[in-house]
Amino acid sequence: NPFVAAKGASASLKDVLAAAQDRVAGEFADYPSTEASIHSSLAALFSAIELMPNAEAEGRKALSLYEHDEGATSRDALQARSRLIYFLSKQSKFDAALAELNTLNDLAAHSDPVYRTYLTASAWGNYHLDHGEYDKALPELLEAVGTVTRAQPNDTFARDALRLNLIAAYRYNNQADKSQQEARSLLADLESRKNKNELAVAYAKHMLARSLVMSNNYDEAEALLLDAQKTIIQLVGKGNSRNIMLLTDLDDIAMRRKDWPKALEYAQKSYEAFIEKFGEAHFA
Repeated sequence: NPFVAAKGASASLKDVLAAAQDRVAGEFADYPSTEASIHSSLAALFSAIELMPNAEAEGRKALSLYEHDEGATSRDALQARSRLIYFLSKQSKFDAALAELNTLNDLAAHSDPVYRTYLTASAWGNYHLDHGEYDKALPELLEAVGTVTRAQPNDTFARDALRLNLIAAYRYNNQADKSQQEARSLLADLESRKNKNELAVAYAKHMLARSLVMSNNYDEAEALLLDAQKTIIQLVGKGNSRNIMLLTDLDDIAMRRKDWPKALEYAQKSYEAFIEKFGEAHFA
């Protein structure tokens, strides 16, 4: 893509994915299974950088192709629907997500028991978490994490995403110790991989930091947030929603310490990140 090539090393993940998104349909139209797989991968990558509308669009394309090519009850189609539910829930499209959940329950009824448990537990767990039903989310996510390796042994995206949500579910249920334990375990796992996913490492550090704040461990939490922020800005930019969340968390720590100059500094940086994401007109 000339635009991406012109930007060179300064091209962001968003630039690269957007360029790929534009080319897929034209180049793989004669190979529906390949095209579906690429759309599914793009959906996962857009989700990883928290561009959920793009993830939803790619997820819908993947689901449509899998349904047409393999049938609605195929493993690929069921997994694509489960991921679509995740993308919808992350955008608070709860009615649409619930409709897809009910469809998934029906379609997965005759699937392999382990795969069915993984699919439905992960979908319901993610839905409940985003819907604020934390007590319902926790047991579902525990079951999903417990079955994902058997159901999808090579799907590290699904496993990592579930564990990140499990960390959050523990925290929202005021189980700080378990949240920190799971976060440290995930972080060690991510760091040990040969092809390390730096963005996933940054997200795990962010989640661990949030759990540490619950235990008033502000020093380690701040260090983790600042370290994660470097990676996030480098890979997805200052205006990414994850950086805005990080700045909000850093501001919260400064406020808890009553470090007003630093709190003001982070508030200003948060405002600048909002401007970069939404534009000046959003605040007019």
